[in-house]
Amino acid sequence: MTLLLFIRVQVVLLAYDKVILVTEESKILSRIVSGTYKFRYKSNSLKLIYPSIQLKYEADILFQEVYDEHKYEDWLTLESAQQVLIDNGIWHSSSDQQLFALEKELEQIKINLFLSFTNPIQQLGHRSKLAETNKKYDKYYGIRHSLDHFTLEAFCDHAKNFYILSNSLFDSYGRKFITHQNYDHSAYQNISNIIAKDSISTKKFRKIARCDLWRNYWSAGRGNVFDKPSAELTDEQRALVIFTKMYESARESVESPPDPVFDDDDMFDGWLAYQHQKQDESKKENSSKNNSKMSNAQEMFIMANNKKQASSIHNMNSGKSKSVIESRNKAISKNQNLDASKLPDIQNEIRQQAQQKMRQRLKG
Repeated sequence: MTLLLFIRVQVVLLAYDKVILVTEESKILSRIVSGTYKFRYKSNSLKLIYPSIQLKYEADILFQEVYDEHKYEDWLTLESAQQVLIDNGIWHSSSDQQLFALEKELEQIKINLFLSFTNPIQQLGHRSKLAETNKKYDKYYGIRHSLDHFTLEAFCDHAKNFYILSNSLFDSYGRKFITHQNYDHSAYQNISNIIAKDSISTKKFRKIARCDLWRNYWSAGRGNVFDKPSAELTDEQRALVIFTKMYESARESVESPPDPVFDDDDMFDGWLAYQHQKQDESKKENSSKNNSKMSNAQEMFIMANNKKQASSIHNMNSGKSKSVIESRNKAISKNQNLDASKLPDIQNEIRQQAQQKMRQRLKG
């Protein structure tokens, strides 16, 4: 009898452990599906009902009205904020390009991470470089937007967010918790901080999109779990649908990545970027073939008026063409008086032609 009781207790405990393991995912998923968010503030039990498209529209109108009312006053704007940073030597006119270059570098590191899927040693190096570059990017981004909260746009955004929150936040009796009549800036700020702190991160959205619990909902609903137009979805519901479709599309792809890649956000992003990169190269090559001028010539010279234009022209080349350009530049840097016939790719072409003639002679 004692043994039987022990077995029963053990079974209950095992079941209880399983419930604990899924509680966090289940809780977040229930919140997303319900379209509401419940939390406590001091002694109050509050419920945030995510705004409808109509409420968002009204808030956007309010934003524009506040902006028009104050735009001729002595306000800092997002555009002038950047100039202030430049005037004080905190930011430079070329820093935006550096920020963009860091974005492209992050993308390439993720591609390299994906391509090193079968090499754990290389992965360590790429992950280290990714962390380092992310840190650098965050620093640059923080500097670039360090004055944003002092701008007119931020002031208008505050008015917009207050309007949404005052019409979306209710107490346990269904009454609006924040209104213009009982406005308390400290309370509003504290509640806003709680909501922001408990917002669902991109990482969590992606994890939920991959979890079995949600995928069962998705399969049962045949992709229409919420049974309403996309315009009526909450921001959280829309984000979850977008990530779900992203993974669904990847699994259906002819070049679908290995299963472990799906669970690694950085590596999966690398796979996506790699696919886009290949598509872009394919489009460039097809465009080159369809262009009669370029298809009838080995090389086509286009004049550039500035560095940005030169970069765009350079990117028109396929990966193979870029490799040829790089090898030529290296050869010329060693010998500026180098004859064109001595360029590496030309020499390689001459050798191939000679070999082809030799094969034809042997056949003859």
